[in-house]
Amino acid sequence: MLVGGTCTALNIVFLWWAVERLQLSYLFACTIAFFLINLAGYILNKSITFSQGRKIQLSQLLRYYIVMILSLCLNLLLMLILVEWLGMHYLVASISVSFILAALNYLAHAGFTFFRKNAEIK
Repeated sequence: MLVGGTCTALNIVFLWWAVERLQLSYLFACTIAFFLINLAGYILNKSITFSQGRKIQLSQLLRYYIVMILSLCLNLLLMLILVEWLGMHYLVASISVSFILAALNYLAHAGFTFFRKNAEIK
């Protein structure tokens, strides 16, 4: 939860800043945040959540981005539905989507990205 919470907080702050200060669309800001925050998310998840050190492994990084690109697509779809169709404020929608995707991303990373026999998960 520490890593996910940190990345979510960074995402929310960046989203607010990009939309309110830079006047970017919320969907474009979500996409930019994805690329800016995900490398840090990979390193933090690898070293803290899944206790696998800090050394970047390209095959693992590729699996991480496969999961996260699918997550980005789902994120953008859910944001579009919540904001455009249901009229939810973009920050409330982003927080809601983050809660939904947190569990899915964790399970995908545990079972696919960082899978190891007898891995210790914190």
